[in-house]
Amino acid sequence: MGVQHNKVYGDELFKVEEALNFLLPGRIPQEESIRLKNMGFIQNKGTDKFNCNVISRSGIITAEELEIITGIAYEYGNGQVALTGGSTVEITGIPYRCIAAVVECCEANGIEIGGMGAKVRPVVSCQGDLCRFGVVSDAHKLAEKIQGLFYNRLQDEELPNKFEIAISFCPSDCFGANTYDLGIVGISIPKLELNHCKGCKKCSVERFCPSGAAKVEDGTLKISQSQCDYCGLCVNRCPFGVVKENMKAFRVYIGGNRGKLTRKGYSFKKLIVTEEALLSVIDRLIYLFKTEGEPGEWFSDTVDRLGAEKLEERVLAKVLQ
Repeated sequence: MGVQHNKVYGDELFKVEEALNFLLPGRIPQEESIRLKNMGFIQNKGTDKFNCNVISRSGIITAEELEIITGIAYEYGNGQVALTGGSTVEITGIPYRCIAAVVECCEANGIEIGGMGAKVRPVVSCQGDLCRFGVVSDAHKLAEKIQGLFYNRLQDEELPNKFEIAISFCPSDCFGANTYDLGIVGISIPKLELNHCKGCKKCSVERFCPSGAAKVEDGTLKISQSQCDYCGLCVNRCPFGVVKENMKAFRVYIGGNRGKLTRKGYSFKKLIVTEEALLSVIDRLIYLFKTEGEPGEWFSDTVDRLGAEKLEERVLAKVLQ
């Protein structure tokens, strides 16, 4: 399978021929390995081969792009691609000598690579309103807007460490957005029209409530605020119109951690109810990390050091003023 090649090399592209004069397999200088990683090439341990990180649009890659990626994998890699937990695809097993050619092919075919280094990383999101549990309308449009504003726009902005943003468009939070540096979870807040309630013995709302928050007591439907996870499954479930949707909102988590030190982030006490406010919150948090995070510090450590509640107050004081 052929792919197009861009014949123009930039002056800063890899000096592969010179490097190969002194390199042995797997003996790539650390500074070169770091430079390549910042461009999206992750070295395979103990070898001179790399994986090329291909950026998706919130988990979406077109069939045409997949065909091009497959062609690059056959021509320059080991014929395989790997799916990552960061909504990206890695073309695996690329020899060091082929990296320049892979860069050319990607540029010529509109395949975006990168997403590494101490910067804002590509946005991770679920399927949103394509999933039957999704509660946020136009979920992918919002995810792409966040990707454009904070990943694409800020690629030249160095941060103390990487900054990962994840979005789950319902409270099920299947992939754990609340464990990322910044997690955003969409919720649906119900509104009760109790004057329509018939006190049915077999209440359809109670039957479909996954958290057990909805119960008919003393002939009237009640929803426990402490048990409700705002999944929205009760909305319009009652044939008499008892449960309507009050509003959609976003719950924000900051300072989560994945890996060895996995933990949930701190949940903002206030809900974010508009897209404009949400984008402003993200912008403020990245700015705070850039200006007040210490070199090499994880965002979770910055949150702990500055205080999660104080950070929420500072951010929302600017956003909601």
